[in-house]
Amino acid sequence: MKMNHKTVILLVSLFALFFPPHSIGEDIEYDFTFVRLKYSGSNRYKSLWHQDYPTAERNLLFQLRQHTDIKASPIEKVIEVGSPELFDYPFSYMSELGRLNLLKEDAANLREYMLRGGFIMLDDFHGTAQWKRFYKQFKKIFPNRKPRDIPISHPILNVSLRSNH
Repeated sequence: MKMNHKTVILLVSLFALFFPPHSIGEDIEYDFTFVRLKYSGSNRYKSLWHQDYPTAERNLLFQLRQHTDIKASPIEKVIEVGSPELFDYPFSYMSELGRLNLLKEDAANLREYMLRGGFIMLDDFHGTAQWKRFYKQFKKIFPNRKPRDIPISHPILNVSLRSNH
């Protein structure tokens, strides 16, 4: 049977999705764990916190492990936005933020997390309406602040990565 590259990619992706690596154990220490934040939606806008989950995480973690010296966990972690467990991880990720709906307690937890130095990567806005819905939620976290664009010259956007090639 001859397989084309699309079939191979599909099989590898399905394998990674359904058969996580067996090297995961409570006794193993990792330098990085990818944390996706789970949030509520509203009656009008169903939560899509799980957009591309877990395929996006597994792909990123695989690439980190292959192309960097970072001891990255091969498995992602999902944490509720209001959970105190969030404080155990310096990096977190949120997707489809036009659907975000934060309770007062969730916003307070996220505010404390960021004020202590936690970093949240925010992703996936589709148009002005979703940005406005997200902005309303952002104001629950930081009522007296406005989001700012990071200029392309900022060091966080200009990082060289080591290549194994």
